[in-house]
Amino acid sequence: MNLIRSFSKFHNIGQGLFYSGYFSIYQNENSRVDYVIDCGSEDMKYLNNALTEYIDDLCRHKKGMLDVLILSHLHEDHISGLEKLCRAFRIKRVILPYLDPIERLVLYLENKSKLEWYADFIINPTAFFRKYHVDEIVYIDENDDRLEKNTNVNNRPDPQFEFFINRDGLNISIGKMQRDFALEDNVKKIDPEILNITGGDKRSLQVSLLKEYSLIIYGVIEFDFFVKKLKTDVFKKFKRNVSKIIGVKPLIDAINNESKRIQIINEYNKLPGNFNNTSLCNSIVSYGNHRIYNYKCNAPIECFDERCILACHCCKRIDRFGYIFTGDICLAPAKSGSQSGLCKDFISHYKSKAEKINVFVVPHHGSTNNWDAKLMEVFNAEQWVVSAAIKNKYNHPDLLVLKDLCIENRLKWVNEKTTTEYKYLLEY
Repeated sequence: MNLIRSFSKFHNIGQGLFYSGYFSIYQNENSRVDYVIDCGSEDMKYLNNALTEYIDDLCRHKKGMLDVLILSHLHEDHISGLEKLCRAFRIKRVILPYLDPIERLVLYLENKSKLEWYADFIINPTAFFRKYHVDEIVYIDENDDRLEKNTNVNNRPDPQFEFFINRDGLNISIGKMQRDFALEDNVKKIDPEILNITGGDKRSLQVSLLKEYSLIIYGVIEFDFFVKKLKTDVFKKFKRNVSKIIGVKPLIDAINNESKRIQIINEYNKLPGNFNNTSLCNSIVSYGNHRIYNYKCNAPIECFDERCILACHCCKRIDRFGYIFTGDICLAPAKSGSQSGLCKDFISHYKSKAEKINVFVVPHHGSTNNWDAKLMEVFNAEQWVVSAAIKNKYNHPDLLVLKDLCIENRLKWVNEKTTTEYKYLLEY
């Protein structure tokens, strides 16, 4: 029998999201895999408290190393703790959505961030991460099944799920990976520094730009990613107009030039909607022949063997293990009331995993502008998590969303006062 312990936590940080977790294998001290999904809040007091506690805990167990950091999108309420996290750890892999220079510039102007490092991060995320102990950056762009036939694509086959223990500590493998060389060539023209693997200090950094990507833990736990971008004709026109304003000069010039900033903001205000549509979603699910247990006590994994699991009143056999994180993606119905194209694509991507999901993170902190109640018909999750402050200027979560979630008593509201932990044992 092999036991995988899964522990994860939604931290009490108010308006934003900070989620952390790890997997470890019984009697394998090199097996632990730690990950973080978003690390931001509009209230830095709550966030700093949560980050300090997390950093201290991880430094005790992993000597200051984080295996995977996932950023759903680049709004301040999801990344305001990024620099503190980067200073604290060596981070083996950062995964985030790719935004071109104009998209990043508009995010900077839209957020009006007071964080000193935010401008550097937006101008060039690669250069930002290079200043810290980051080994690899994976940018994920939209996966479009309608790629032109002449697009040069290198695509791995679907992963085969089979449990393994690597006692050398190499517990993460790549599942699906799709490169689009035409996309890479275009990015090298419009955003040349983003794929630059060496900086002034010549420290090598692995950088990838992918259309499709998944990670596999121990051969049986999959992190699967999905991103779609706003591609309306109005948005394309907006980007052309902003390109004319910026010219050939770098982003920093537009950020520091008040006249250009005003022109760009005026163009942005003409847009319907916003950049919340561009969020990197991800699922975490388990595969293979195994049993799943939910446990509530604080006993270490060493206390669990087959006899203890059967006898322990704290252990409960369950039939699913899976999460979906949605960032601020807009899954709301179209104006006609029908399901939006983006929501259809999202469901299509994750439908094969729907029966495994027991925790679904509601988009955009419970905003009705990003919500479609029909999602509950596809993903029959036991808990629908909203991460939002008790009092916030956006009135998140929206009353209509709360009504949908409370009908079947499946709402879990994480805020500055409450936190939620999940503890599972996967028996292979």
